[in-house]
Amino acid sequence: MTKRIISILSALMLILSMVSCNEKKEPFMFFAMNTFFTADIECDDDEIFSLLQNKAAEMEKIFSAADGDSLVSKAGRGESIKNFEGNVHLITLANASVSASKATGGYFSPVMGALTSLWNINGEDFDLPDEKDIKNALLTSDISNLIVNEDDLILKNGARLDMGGCAKGYTADEFLKLFDEKSVTRAVVSLGGNILCYSQNEDEEFKIGLRAPFVNDDSLCAVLNTSRGVISVSGGYERYAEIDGKMYHHIISPFTGYPADSDLACAVIVSKGIYKLCGSLADCYSTALFAAGFDEALKIYENIKEDADIILIKNDKTVYASEELKDSLKLSDGYSYIH
Repeated sequence: MTKRIISILSALMLILSMVSCNEKKEPFMFFAMNTFFTADIECDDDEIFSLLQNKAAEMEKIFSAADGDSLVSKAGRGESIKNFEGNVHLITLANASVSASKATGGYFSPVMGALTSLWNINGEDFDLPDEKDIKNALLTSDISNLIVNEDDLILKNGARLDMGGCAKGYTADEFLKLFDEKSVTRAVVSLGGNILCYSQNEDEEFKIGLRAPFVNDDSLCAVLNTSRGVISVSGGYERYAEIDGKMYHHIISPFTGYPADSDLACAVIVSKGIYKLCGSLADCYSTALFAAGFDEALKIYENIKEDADIILIKNDKTVYASEELKDSLKLSDGYSYIH
């Protein structure tokens, strides 16, 4: 049996127009939450980069399923989190996740910890899970197994949290608070599959290059001119394991318990500006749209289009984009719009 495990940690998007001004700090990179963060910021406060790094570390301590002492892990063991520092973050994101699950018809679920630990795509010793174990774990993955109270969580029927599909989006939301507190003028931050574009000027434009969503392809599939907000990309090419020539990616369907059999190469969410939890919701939505596949993704879009625009890139390199984006999205050669 031939096995290969791939994890793409480089940014899924490239910042093509960087912030430029006399007060701009040098671009800064650090590793957190199992990915590389890069930040390009215009700000008078020299501490801004260390504040971002500390905030990412704080979020990782709360949301990491791999850390047995994280709040996510404690909740998964049935422990109360009401008296732990940081519980407000987990409660807030859990509530947003429940809303996203409803808006996406269940294609996003934050209670898939039992399934994702079975698949363990990030692990060094990946083996295909047993079908019986998948069926048992699937029973715990319905959103009805999560009850969110004012200061605590209740997980039923052996359900376990996995906030990997939204934690970096929430971290982007926390960065936005720091930018307001520190009077940041402009900023572009890459958080793995998410990019946060910020400016005090609501009319500021940013040019973002979208990487081709295919294995071993570092070219651009499109360039997007966008205003401030959060862009989130989900695709099966980000992390996957290969056994005997078959690829098993990391985005698990909450309906089958297996890697989503999607006809999409990637799904892109572009938040309509900056609003409360725009990063969290963008992260949830992009995961859901990829898992749902093209036809269902279009139906889901009807539920979320007040908050976000979408770009769907199919495996055959045909592209659907919201009408609002078509004038600002330039496709690369080899890609074409779906008519």
